[in-house]
Amino acid sequence: MKNSLLVLALVFLTFNISCKNTTEPNSKECTEIQITTDDSNQMIPAIYGDKIVWQDERNGNDDIYMFDLLTSTETQITTDGSQQRVPAIHGDKIVWQDSRNGNYDIYMYDLLTSTETQITTNVSTQGQPAIYGDKIVWKDERNDSGDIYMYNLSANTETQITTDVSRQGNPIIYEDKIVWHDNRNDNWDIYMYDLLTSSEIQITTDNSGQYFPVIYGNRIIWQDYRNGNDDIYMYDLLTSTETPITTNNSTQQYPVLNGDKIIWWDNSSGNDDIYMYDLLTNAETQITTTDSAQQFPAIYEDRIVWQDDRNGNWDIYMGSGDL
Repeated sequence: MKNSLLVLALVFLTFNISCKNTTEPNSKECTEIQITTDDSNQMIPAIYGDKIVWQDERNGNDDIYMFDLLTSTETQITTDGSQQRVPAIHGDKIVWQDSRNGNYDIYMYDLLTSTETQITTNVSTQGQPAIYGDKIVWKDERNDSGDIYMYNLSANTETQITTDVSRQGNPIIYEDKIVWHDNRNDNWDIYMYDLLTSSEIQITTDNSGQYFPVIYGNRIIWQDYRNGNDDIYMYDLLTSTETPITTNNSTQQYPVLNGDKIIWWDNSSGNDDIYMYDLLTNAETQITTTDSAQQFPAIYEDRIVWQDDRNGNWDIYMGSGDL
């Protein structure tokens, strides 16, 4: 693992942007920060607390990198010459999918102990990892389709969550609940598994297509194609109610959720921008306004990160402040 202390003036290229509010006349002010400056591609960021991780191709393959906002330090997490992709972070642990063994496995890095651990050893493909606390979930192809598996770090046990012969993918975990998109009904639906009750629940029943779910607290959001374009929908587990979040006839996709804020990637302005919906105020806000593409957002409290191609390659940017 290599560490390099980056000069603050070079990394934090800060400037104010007007976060255009589409439902109220007054705009918001927030601070936009360029996190990466290497002229290769940095993509698919994730954030937890003061740490941002991403997939980085500056070394000729995809590595996992991290930036610490408190110390302004960039750290290369992986150094193997194969492909390390799709990182996720929670607490002091980073997970990713890794091809060093000839197939994709799930690996983990512990920031407290500076140790790397191989989580899966099956010779099939394991990918799309997510982590919450001591539990890691992923999509696993060992049974000739995509199943959802989980590893408990405290108990050192692996559990197969889904057993249906169709495809399941894109799992996300929050506390004791796991959500994923599921093809068992000949279209993609959202399903949930409760680890406390060992029960599986079908969340959506529309026969169009629902994808890429995220769960936070008692809310589940996803990308939904029932209106002939991709919208963002939400389901409240407490009230058993489903709510459309977006109604624009363009494409809204890859939503993420933290607290009362829903973030997604939206092409209603003619290019890909980052938008936000506040469930407390019912206000939708356009976060980015450049003519380039901003994609794959992630959020933690008042910080949003995304990949951005305004410099001719993909960089990682962050918006924070009055969100």
